Amino acid sequence: MPGQAGAPASTSAGIAALARVLCGAGGWIRADGTFLGANGSVGTPGYHADTAGFLAGIDRPVGDFGLRLGIAVGYDHDWLTDTAGGHGTVDAARFGVYAIQAVGPVLLDGAFLYAHDWIAPRGRPGRLRHRPERRRRVLRRLQASLPVPVSGFILTPVAGARFASVGTGSFVESTSGTVAGFGVSGAGATQFSAIPYARLVVARDFVTASGIGMSPYATVGYNTSRRHASGRSC
Repeated sequence: MPGQAGAPASTSAGIAALARVLCGAGGWIRADGTFLGANGSVGTPGYHADTAGFLAGIDRPVGDFGLRLGIAVGYDHDWLTDTAGGHGTVDAARFGVYAIQAVGPVLLDGAFLYAHDWIAPRGRPGRLRHRPERRRRVLRRLQASLPVPVSGFILTPVAGARFASVGTGSFVESTSGTVAGFGVSGAGATQFSAIPYARLVVARDFVTASGIGMSPYATVGYNTSRRHASGRSC
């Protein structure tokens, strides 16, 4: 991305530093990053998108029945550009609480996560340009899993459901040049979704020389969803 080529690398370095501190205190961190791009063709601009972020947490046992309660925080940043001169950013801050309870060999867990996104797209002069927009997400998850050790790997059948409520604020496109008067405005809207799922996770644990545990995994599964939307645009 022009002018921001080092941004994903610097964000990744910050996540690595946070991992050393948090994992040393008995917590955990999940980092993610993507690099996505497409070449343009005649009449169709190309684009490039980079994402870097993390979700980290720490939990502790509560009581004498194996219950663990924890808190989690996270942050994501997206960089977006296209060859027509458009660009934008998306910042997302997340905070949540979760609980884990063992019932025999089965693990039950639930989580509640709130996220707030700041979306700032821009277009080149003479094109439509959105004003900054905010989006709120409330996510809930309930699931059951059964870890089974097999030859150094851990096979885990998982079943559960995710519930999400996503709300966006109103927006107005500013216009100039040849597209003046063609801007679109939109009122706030909210969408609710319920997604039951089932999957199989295959993982293997490793411990680095510095004592940090790592658990690469692969998963295959199925989910379906039901959505309900409210709101309007104009």
